Amino acid sequence: MKITARATLESAAKRLLSRAWIAIDRFAFTPASAAPLAVLRIGLGVVLLAQALVVAPALFDLAGDTGILQGPIREAIAEKDLPSVDWLVRAFSRLGVGEAPVLVGTGLLYVMALLALIAGLRTRTAAAITWLTHLLLSTTADRALYGVDEFANVFLFYLIWMPSGATLSLDRRLGRAPADPSPTARLALRVVQIHLCMAYLIGGVEKALDHPWWTGEAMWRALTLPEFWQFDFSWLANHPWMAKVAGWTVLLVETGYSIFIWPRLTRRAWIVATVALHLGIAVFMGLHFFGAIMVVFTVAAFGVPAEPEPSLAAGEPPIDSSWIRARRWTLRLLALLGAIALVGEVLGMINAAPGDRSTVLVEDLIAVEEPAPTSEPAAPAAPAPAAASAEPGSPPDTLPPPGLPASPPLPDSGP
Repeated sequence: MKITARATLESAAKRLLSRAWIAIDRFAFTPASAAPLAVLRIGLGVVLLAQALVVAPALFDLAGDTGILQGPIREAIAEKDLPSVDWLVRAFSRLGVGEAPVLVGTGLLYVMALLALIAGLRTRTAAAITWLTHLLLSTTADRALYGVDEFANVFLFYLIWMPSGATLSLDRRLGRAPADPSPTARLALRVVQIHLCMAYLIGGVEKALDHPWWTGEAMWRALTLPEFWQFDFSWLANHPWMAKVAGWTVLLVETGYSIFIWPRLTRRAWIVATVALHLGIAVFMGLHFFGAIMVVFTVAAFGVPAEPEPSLAAGEPPIDSSWIRARRWTLRLLALLGAIALVGEVLGMINAAPGDRSTVLVEDLIAVEEPAPTSEPAAPAAPAPAAASAEPGSPPDTLPPPGLPASPPLPDSGP
């Protein structure tokens, strides 16, 4: 009797392990299209290229000889164990090359690698060079880093090993990369998906354990702190329930991401909610690149179908439509990123407009001739009423609410 029970338990355990292994194999290694990885490659490259073009004019102001983070300062605050541009500066200084050419050369190499990554030319090599130069530039000014740089560097490292050049790339056009669905593409996609789920779950739980996210204080501070201030949200003080609802919505989207992003029934709704969340971060907090890059990750990982097309007839190989699918979703993603940038710029211009403030341009000021002196004493001027408007150029009578910056000065009308 004991032997029979033991054999039954062993048999049940073997069946359970066999089913578990089959489920894991199906989840992680079923051949998949490389379309999601191609969309990730192109979207990430486009966002980083736009960031590079924006940051490039301020490179020397930040890390040059006379910049904010000069060589000795960078060495004092930088991570000692991580490579940085300072390593290259010291190496090339032995050849008589100064710091400026090294910075420019590293930046140009980074941009060229990004262009090759977007085009899918020698994709894995381009990803490796992009990751290394991005790491060098990031650690050189690590005090200026935030989430977008950390996420970008991690996913650039992933692209070194992923078959993201298997479709919508020059490598595919030149026959260097096979376009057939592969287990490697499925495993790579699962790595990206699990990473995102862990990131959102950890972020959501940390926020849920923080009291200000339940009371709305966190939303108030995020929208009114000077470093994030884009629009006047002081009116939220009269409607605290709106800040609470916004905070609860953020908690729901982030903590529920790792659960509701998987089922087909709720996946689309959660993708839309996540995109809306990061659109709000980009527009209302000014974190344009962070919002854009998180939109790229979610759309590429969960929005682009990875299942290969079924065959038309028995015995025929599956139809590979990954190129068409990747192109269609890439165009959608680029249109979405363009919309984020356009909305941010339009709202920024509206917010920067003078609005109801009375302003007078310098060209409109008329020189007043000094009247000729007379023997009669001038009558004393009547005091201005308290409600009279201030003269052009005088400071405003009221100060901005706490936490909000003062009104910007008038633009210089000179040449």
